[in-house]
Amino acid sequence: MSRPRTRKAPDHTRLTLSRNRTSSDFRNGQRGDANPGAGPTRYRASHRTGGNRPVSQGNPGYSKPDYELGMHYTEKFSVRGMIGQGGTSRVLLGFDKLIGREVAIKELLDGEMAAGTDDSFSIELNERFEREIAITGQLEHPGIVPVYEAGYRNPGVGYYAMKYVRGRTLKEAVETCQSLSLELSFAHRMKLLDNVIDVCDAIAYAHSKNIIHRDIKPENIVIGRFGETVVIDWGLAKALDRDETLYGASSPDKQNDPASGELTQVDSIFGTPRYMAPEQAGGQTGKFSDVYSLGAVLFYVLTGKPVYSGTLNEVIAQLTSDAPSPSPQRILPFVTAELSAICEKAMLKDPAERFSDARELAEQLHAYRDGRLISAYVYSRGELFRRFVSRNKAWILAVAIVMIAVLGGAAASMKYAIEAHESRARADAALVDVTALSQMSIRHSQEITEVVERRLNELSADMDDTAKALGRSDAGNDRNIQIPLWELHSRYPNIDHFLIVDEKGAVTEYSPGKRVQSDEQRAFDTNNPRWIQPGVLTSKFGRVFDRGDNELYLPVQSPIPGSDARAGRLVALLKPTEFLSDLIFAATPSGKVRPQAWLMQDDGLILYDNDPKRVGANLYTDLEMRGSPTLQALAIRVKTEETGIGYYALPGENHTGEVDKVTAWDTIGLDNDLEWKIISYFEYQSH
Repeated sequence: MSRPRTRKAPDHTRLTLSRNRTSSDFRNGQRGDANPGAGPTRYRASHRTGGNRPVSQGNPGYSKPDYELGMHYTEKFSVRGMIGQGGTSRVLLGFDKLIGREVAIKELLDGEMAAGTDDSFSIELNERFEREIAITGQLEHPGIVPVYEAGYRNPGVGYYAMKYVRGRTLKEAVETCQSLSLELSFAHRMKLLDNVIDVCDAIAYAHSKNIIHRDIKPENIVIGRFGETVVIDWGLAKALDRDETLYGASSPDKQNDPASGELTQVDSIFGTPRYMAPEQAGGQTGKFSDVYSLGAVLFYVLTGKPVYSGTLNEVIAQLTSDAPSPSPQRILPFVTAELSAICEKAMLKDPAERFSDARELAEQLHAYRDGRLISAYVYSRGELFRRFVSRNKAWILAVAIVMIAVLGGAAASMKYAIEAHESRARADAALVDVTALSQMSIRHSQEITEVVERRLNELSADMDDTAKALGRSDAGNDRNIQIPLWELHSRYPNIDHFLIVDEKGAVTEYSPGKRVQSDEQRAFDTNNPRWIQPGVLTSKFGRVFDRGDNELYLPVQSPIPGSDARAGRLVALLKPTEFLSDLIFAATPSGKVRPQAWLMQDDGLILYDNDPKRVGANLYTDLEMRGSPTLQALAIRVKTEETGIGYYALPGENHTGEVDKVTAWDTIGLDNDLEWKIISYFEYQSH
């Protein structure tokens, strides 16, 4: 069950700078002047319906017969709903009856729905629509939505069918991170960097075909259910190798030539102000303008904010001013200097100083992700030296030992050689020990992950089966309700409570475990369970919470089907420390050297530790935890990486020096953005 999210209205504003009547007046459904009294040149904002799901029957922007399920569209397609609608076209959710798959159908509106169009302009719109189909159909790339079929449903009503992508937009993916802490939000957004690189690769392919998109923004980037990244809405795309201006500024020498082949001789531009290049506001477009938009999308992912904000006029004023584009690292210090340099170069206001095309930008991002040097960033000598040392530690150590031996002189050469040999042997032995401990820690963390995931899946499946049995039971027979709960408790004796919660949040049945004391059972108030708060139990696995008795509880729930009073949910309340203790012990190998482990929630809350005093502490906020710089450095890596190895040091007992710990970690994904981190470690003495 997915956790509900609060979503903002998508930013689908397109900018039109018009001095006469243009195709933009018919392209968009709703229009409004941002500055009505500014003179003959006006900036107009238009809004288009977005998203990947059909709109509801209550949406006023459709004709009812078009949305009856299974409506006949052509011999091959039927219509199931609407995805979006503009002033001259709309996108329908269709079904390919021949193959048996859902498709997206984009069609021109007929004369009645596109009110205000005349015959000549309808012909022009059809020509534009055909050009759009031709351009989109040329682009065969995994990151670009493919065209399946094109034709005319009725005379003058053109359409084309394309792949229907289910998923969420990049904007929605970023917005889901905004409710988290600053550090955790950035860590989640960094996982979207691969999607941004996929978008750059797709646009680079289009640039290789001399086609530019001209409206790249987070709303036009869809992340599919299986991680695929698709760039959509190529309605403003332009072929650079043709003598035409598709929705763009026309050449002055062509405006009065009727034989020039231009579809429209107008002075207009399109784009989304927050993501368009400065020169695009002046009617100039090229590969360099797509590069700027890609940089603006990268800026949004890194910082969680658009490059410019404010009213339409304020955004345009900032965009076209002489001031340089903002630096993402100055907005958010977590952004690395290399990523910030790539983003800043892509968003330079002088097109000649940017990356030449999307391919060059994609190569820089690939190099950053692979850990290679990037040309967009000027490394200092110290940075280059540190990178060299980090990659050649063993070789540098060997050279240093040899130099020490040589500088010792002939008289002591044998002595120093022996000492160097012994030192090297000890270093090699320590390296072998640390390497072995690291590998053991990796295996231990992975084994704990497998055991915990398997046990949680078993619990979830058993609860689902019990919930179905409860839904089929006689609501008037209490024994039919208690028996499934008792049987479930017999299989999970280390779970404190199983209970049934109705749709209003009230506890209707309660089954305490064997470890629950009588006074605790009497204190459990079934009429007013204060721990059941809005938003706590909204997914299969909830976040750990304090019920009020200084004990942490993990809620797990399964829906109970049915329409009667018994319908609701079956809830298990378990203490993570006791539930996880047996599982971690079972996954810990026996022997003289035994690894230890601790487990925490992704927000830093420690759910289990070999040291009970640390249970309930927060790695990111508690002062005691923040007292170790090496532990905090490890915490940043654990937060941003799913798996890895590292080390940290903590003061020993009675402050007798530091205890070094070789560690490894793994990640358990529960529901949506909820993750658990398994950290396994060995203690060793390095000095």
